[in-house]
This record gives sequence, C-alpha cells and structure tokens, in this order.
Amino acid sequence: RSILSLKLSTPLDLRKFPFDAQDLVARLSLSSDKSKVHFTPLPESMRIHDDAFVTDWSLQKQTYRVTSRRYHPDGDEYSVLEYLVRVKRRSTFYVWRVLLPLTLLALFPTLVFWFEPTNLQPQISTCMATLIAMLAFGYSVDFALPKVAYLTMIDRHAMIGFLFATAATVGVAVVHQYVAKGAVPTALKIQRPLRVVYPVAYLLAAGASIVLALAS
Repeated sequence: RSILSLKLSTPLDLRKFPFDAQDLVARLSLSSDKSKVHFTPLPESMRIHDDAFVTDWSLQKQTYRVTSRRYHPDGDEYSVLEYLVRVKRRSTFYVWRVLLPLTLLALFPTLVFWFEPTNLQPQISTCMATLIAMLAFGYSVDFALPKVAYLTMIDRHAMIGFLFATAATVGVAVVHQYVAKGAVPTALKIQRPLRVVYPVAYLLAAGASIVLALAS
C-alpha cells in the first residue's frame, strides 16, 4: 500500500457555466510494467472521506476502474488506476448576483416605449444609461467569471441583453425620425407594439439560449 498526497488538474468544459457539472479525474500509473506489478483497488478504501469538499461545488458521485495503457505502440502495458469524482457547481451566487441583474437591466429599456414619442430626452437617456450600466456591471463581476476562449452560457446571456438594449436605442431613433417629420401618428403605431414585443422577444431569446445551453 502507498499513501500519496497529490495536487492534480483536469480540463473543464464551461459551456454551461454556471450550471455545469464536471468530472474530476485522477490517473495513476506504475513505473513497472503490468507483468511485474498492477493495481488492485480495495473497495473499502476507495470511498471519499466524509469531510472531503470542493469550494463552490457539491460532490455527486465517485467511480474508479483499473485499466492499462501502452506508452509506445510496441511497448509494455502498464497498470493504470482511474479515479473519477463527479461534481456540480453551486449556481446560487451567479443566479442572484449575475443572471438576475443582467435580465432586469435588459428589460429596463421597455420603459422607453411608454414615454410620449415627442419626449426624446428621457428615452435616449434611459437607453444610454442601460448600456453603460451593463458595461459597468460586466466589469464589476468579471472576477467571478471564467476566462476561456469560448462563450459560456452566462456570456451569451449578457450579449443577448446588450443586443436588445442596443435594439431599443435604434427603435427610439426610428420613432424620433417620424416625430421630426411631423408624423406623430405613425411614430405611435411603431412605438406601441414595441411595449409588448420588446420584453417578450427578449425573454424568448434569453430563455431559448439557456435551454439550448443546458440541453447540449
């Protein structure tokens, strides 16, 4: 028997972040080939200790198996022990501190379509304030988000909100163009449906993004 204290790393798939689950895998191999020595797991010693924990994660299950591998195509086989622990991220922090504020910020521009179309200043101010708030919020929570080369679910959620807030700004500009031409009735015809279309379209887009991410 041997007792080892190791610091290991394993690749993570963060596309579903912050609702992701990961397999933490440890692989141990022996220096002598399989004909001389091999692993024999002791089931009573393979369980996770009751005091084991991973910060911000809940331990789901553990499995192990003994296999073998060759380090060269024509080389000897070596015994390998693979130990796997399934962990699931605790997402409460990200739901309440990131996803919910981003959703509320993206819905905030709905208010601009309830202003009179002739009142340009409060509409533009609301849209610009929302865009600035989204950028500032993104920088403020950046420390808690993973730095990866691909988009996570939470990244896509933020991008959808920013695109819709930008679309609201464009909508205000279009409505104002008709007001400037003296076509206030036409401006109202464009503005009024947006009071419902904008929030419904955003919620559908954001919901579809989350569902697709979790289903993949």
